[in-house]
Amino acid sequence: MTPTIRVNLALVAALASLTALGACMTQETARTASTPYIIPQTFPYTPGTGTVETVMRVPADLSAAAGASAPATSYRLGIRMDNGVWQYLDVDTPEFSVGRRVQLGPDRLIRPI
Repeated sequence: MTPTIRVNLALVAALASLTALGACMTQETARTASTPYIIPQTFPYTPGTGTVETVMRVPADLSAAAGASAPATSYRLGIRMDNGVWQYLDVDTPEFSVGRRVQLGPDRLIRPI
């Protein structure tokens, strides 16, 4: 039986909240060369099949921002869909490696194929 992984939507919700809070800022803080801007982005989810092109560990502070339900370690997958569109998803397992074919279901589950 093929394992099924639920996409971690808590992190996406946390990033959306940070974006909304960032829009409320009225004063820009001083930025030095060693402090890059972090620009949270929200990506649409579209079911389909694709190939994992990148796998990155999500920094611990971003995982913690997602709340108590966030896993200790998350991985951000960059998936190139068969139609050429890229999707970025956070998962709580290192199971998916670069080159792995996956199916994103309408139920927001990611399955290796």
